[in-house]
Amino acid sequence: MRVMNRLDRRALKWIAIWHRNREQGQERRRPESCHDLGYFTENDVNEKPHIVARPPLLARVLGGISLMTLWVAVSACSFSGSSGETDANAGVATWPTGHRFRKAITVNARADVLPGFVIAIFANADDNLIGQSGDDFVLQTDAGDDVPFELESFNADTGAFVLWATLAQLKAEQVLYLYYDHEKDTKTSAPENIWPAQARAVWHGTVAGTTVVDSTANQLDATANPPQRAPAMAPGIVGQALDLRAASPRLTLDKKDLNKIRFDTKSFSYSVWVKVTSPEKGDEQAWQFGGTGAQISGYMLELGTGKWRAQVADGTNDYVERFSDSNFSDSKFKGQWTQLVVIIDQSDTSSPTFNVYANGAFVQSQSLGSKAVDLSPKPGTQAYIGGDSTHPFIGLIDELRITEGALSAAEISAQYDNLTNTDSSFFTIGNQEAPAN
Repeated sequence: MRVMNRLDRRALKWIAIWHRNREQGQERRRPESCHDLGYFTENDVNEKPHIVARPPLLARVLGGISLMTLWVAVSACSFSGSSGETDANAGVATWPTGHRFRKAITVNARADVLPGFVIAIFANADDNLIGQSGDDFVLQTDAGDDVPFELESFNADTGAFVLWATLAQLKAEQVLYLYYDHEKDTKTSAPENIWPAQARAVWHGTVAGTTVVDSTANQLDATANPPQRAPAMAPGIVGQALDLRAASPRLTLDKKDLNKIRFDTKSFSYSVWVKVTSPEKGDEQAWQFGGTGAQISGYMLELGTGKWRAQVADGTNDYVERFSDSNFSDSKFKGQWTQLVVIIDQSDTSSPTFNVYANGAFVQSQSLGSKAVDLSPKPGTQAYIGGDSTHPFIGLIDELRITEGALSAAEISAQYDNLTNTDSSFFTIGNQEAPAN
């Protein structure tokens, strides 16, 4: 019993489950890794307290495996709060039942801690995922806690995928695990609304019939106009993008739902990724919800052949900020995926500001006066993705978002770094792993 006294409670779980499996007629095997501990629960020990008190039974359970061998195997595992922690109250890093494989996703450390960050995890191809369905994906933290996610797209022919998941915090280096290939080939996950309440609309560029789907709970789907032509799609910054080049339909939102993207005198942000190669006019509108003149309150993005700009209006005054001082033909945006972000910051109602960012970096700002301004479009104003019939946008649109509140510079930079993931600097996807037998 002297050796038994040195065994951690987790080792007792190991022994108890081994005995239980034998009683149930399951194949007895020697534990081979710390991972095996993930299958234990507190009940396994509570149901077999006699194991500790009855050495003859213990010997029969072990079936010839020495206690010293067991102790060495158990003591090699780390149980002091590490990612392999098996205390049921600390979040057990279990391998989900039935999944054959997993990949570690390492989110690299950043200087800023960002709570509730929605991360994109994606691969342009993955040989290990070819032939999978994506329906059985499970995402967990290294402590075994499920992470809700939205699977934007999955390609069984290439293994390419895009999923979005909400992190409790984007902080120092952290590891997630993507589990896949369920033994019953069954659907084990369901789409979840992972977007926070501040995200009023998120359009990935996903098209269903003649509709561009909003991923938030607000369901601000955009509909093709005319409806006879479905919007085309093309490869986006991640996943698919809306292809609004020649002969593309315009996309409108249902007017009855537009109060969800009216902010009165509150702070708000709107952003988009665009790729433009051959614009045709100087006033092509990637987004328009009013804002086209001083008397037309609202907010919009006007791109095209000239100097790309954001414009907002309160019904009396309009305000313009440019993303570049160069015309399109001379700008760094030509033919490149470009992130454009507009921030209306009215957190200090005595000095509201209008700020623009391009590719994760601050460009310029201006004051909106000495009091908060109401930039909400008037009732009956139509909202367009890709402009109206007289100001059509010619190019690709991806990740169009409207957000309540002013995004911080750190959030904008993190979103840019996430989707570009240059040299895997934001996250890396590890090799395929299988559970130990």
